[in-house]
Amino acid sequence: MGIGELAYRRVLSEFFFKKTVSFTQAAISRELGVSLSTVNNAVRQAEQIGCVEIRPRGFTLVDAQKLLAYFSTLHRLEKSVVYKTRVEAPVGKIEGMMLSKTVFTAYSGYKLLFNDAPADYSTVFVYAGEKEAQKMRELFEHKQGPVNLVVLAADGKLLEESQNNIAPLAQIYADLWNLRDWQAREYLNAIEKRLGW
Repeated sequence: MGIGELAYRRVLSEFFFKKTVSFTQAAISRELGVSLSTVNNAVRQAEQIGCVEIRPRGFTLVDAQKLLAYFSTLHRLEKSVVYKTRVEAPVGKIEGMMLSKTVFTAYSGYKLLFNDAPADYSTVFVYAGEKEAQKMRELFEHKQGPVNLVVLAADGKLLEESQNNIAPLAQIYADLWNLRDWQAREYLNAIEKRLGW
């Protein structure tokens, strides 16, 4: 995931969790462990499309909906896939079989975050660090058939920003945005409704 995406997810997570709208590039640079110039570039790109306003000592989020759409458009879920397979079990059971350090996203992430499922779904998406991903390959050996378990590469900041093994809402939304099936649209609509959009 690019630095801009990491910065946008961080801003959106702070907004959704704490309703924070004022940020400094220096603080985001420190939190992400990246150069200030890289964060400045990401903020300028967001300003050009009207998501933020740059001020003398930082910037203000002025359109969270647009920034979430921009983040989701930049994100490429398929590039994060490290392993996928078929597990002969219903999704609820697959979710219960996940390792303790995996992070749920997409359908499962929404369901666990809101204790709700706007539509049935047949695939579990989880983020995992390198070691956990290898363990997943061993635990769920590759089988032919329709894929129903997808393991994604977790960046270190995602693991920090996740709570209770659930990805941040912005990441759940971006991952759903990248899926093609009709259920994804139902989940995106449900998130937008919860956000009052």
